[in-house]
Amino acid sequence: MEARELRDLADSGINQAALYGIVAERDVSQFLDLWLILAPGFDKKYVWAVQALGSPYLGPSQKMAFLRACAEDFWSTLEKRA
Repeated sequence: MEARELRDLADSGINQAALYGIVAERDVSQFLDLWLILAPGFDKKYVWAVQALGSPYLGPSQKMAFLRACAEDFWSTLEKRA
């Protein structure tokens, strides 16, 4: 992947995070980690992500903590299958 493509991918992730109210640098960084590891659009692909990001009861940092925990569980499940 070229530098321009990576910047565009990161920019799209940053913009998507902002739609969910995720704007603090630490939270955006964590969102981008998931955006790059799980794939762009993970926020609409996985039920746990859709529910967390759409929750009116969770703040941005709480959303990211929940997403990290779910992603870790997801990866753990995949490792057990391998």
